[in-house]
Amino acid sequence: MVATNLAVILAHGADGRAALLDIDLQFGDAASMLHVEHHPLTIADLAAHGEDIDASLLDDVLATGSGEVRVLRAPSSPELAEAIGAAHLRSIIRTTARAHEFVVVDTPSSVDERVLEAFELADRLLLVTSYNLSAVRGTKATLLMLEALGVDLDRVDIVLNHTRPRTNYRREDIEQILGRGVLIDLPYDPRVDPSLDSGMPIVLAQPRSELARRLTSLAQLIAAPASVDVGTVEIPAPEPPVYRRRFSLGRR
Repeated sequence: MVATNLAVILAHGADGRAALLDIDLQFGDAASMLHVEHHPLTIADLAAHGEDIDASLLDDVLATGSGEVRVLRAPSSPELAEAIGAAHLRSIIRTTARAHEFVVVDTPSSVDERVLEAFELADRLLLVTSYNLSAVRGTKATLLMLEALGVDLDRVDIVLNHTRPRTNYRREDIEQILGRGVLIDLPYDPRVDPSLDSGMPIVLAQPRSELARRLTSLAQLIAAPASVDVGTVEIPAPEPPVYRRRFSLGRR
């Protein structure tokens, strides 16, 4: 959800020169979220050409989704994932970057050599977590792993996504567990699932919603040149989250 909406916003600001690469090679669903799942070519077709990938070949394989964003589909079948190596992915990302102003790479939650290759090539890494203790612990473990691998954590930002209408935790609780601040938090919106089912991302389906406004702010932070102070990008203040009521039993 986050990757597809960011790619659509960035494409709008770059006259369509933004691409979304889905490297969840077994179960990627970015194409279905943008209703280009019937496009005949996928990342597996690019990998079949080895590391010799030119702009013309790439353009043939990319589909055009909502908001004119170019989309590289994940393989059509999970077993095709094994044919795509880190070297293939490196060539694909570099060729796409030369042809587009922005490239959003949607990765799986698990980390392997290919995902690490994408991390290495990225200007900025967004770790998306939620108001869920197991998700936050997984994010903490990922941060420790990246640090151990020598990844500059200044390139890494945390995005906190409300996936439920109520939560047991505050943003401050999450930041304390992670030991670092959250770049932005995204409010819960029940219209997200219908928007994804329709192939119309929330930033197009509900552009005035609080979620769309905050996704747009996140895209502006990403798009800001390195020379620009990102503190000048206005991030709308989120509405206070709704916490679950905690009940206790006691004697009257």
